[in-house]
Amino acid sequence: MYSLDNVGVKSYKGKLEEYREIKGLYLTYKERFEKDYPEYYKFIKEAQDKLSSSSVFDTSMGVDYGFYHQMARQIIDHNCKHIIEYGPGFTTLLLHRIVQDLDYEVKIYSYEDSEIWFENNKNKGLDPFNNVELVDMDLEIKGGLLYCTYIHDLEKHKDVDCIIIDGPGPLLVDEISRPSVTTNADLLEKTFDREIRTLIEGRHFTQQFMHIPYKERTRSITIDDR
Repeated sequence: MYSLDNVGVKSYKGKLEEYREIKGLYLTYKERFEKDYPEYYKFIKEAQDKLSSSSVFDTSMGVDYGFYHQMARQIIDHNCKHIIEYGPGFTTLLLHRIVQDLDYEVKIYSYEDSEIWFENNKNKGLDPFNNVELVDMDLEIKGGLLYCTYIHDLEKHKDVDCIIIDGPGPLLVDEISRPSVTTNADLLEKTFDREIRTLIEGRHFTQQFMHIPYKERTRSITIDDR
């Protein structure tokens, strides 16, 4: 498992106002993002401020600044060139901004399962690459959890070196809201028989699932494991 200081890339657990010690100073994740990547911080803040007064903000996928910081650092420090995003939104905007500063080509693929989200992102400018794909999702209920797999071609992603998981959240199935586990990173690791850098926004059970080495990973965790 990769690590970023004391925060695991596959186990991101940061909260917006959580404090961490950095060179003798205590900074919130928001402050650290602003300190380390001021241009990206300004870009995201302006985008969020612009949409915060519109109806889109109530349904748009926003994450905390700690995750934005982690995205920027991982992509830049590790020269990621083939990125897959599950659950586009403000993270897509940040990806678009980051790659403009890189001196090499980066392939970005974004997958969305909800037609409402898909249209919302298109209408509000949250698809800057114009490449978000609306796809179906395979669902399996096991151990009280809903295992979710975005359905798309795998072979074109044989060179993937970074996966961003920001979807889906809990889903209503049979009138029951079920916590979800996004399985695509697991599927890609097993398909290409290698670990792949994976950033997970929140999603406790997806983190737990991805903590298991991919060769040993099965759909065996249960909701009682929280």
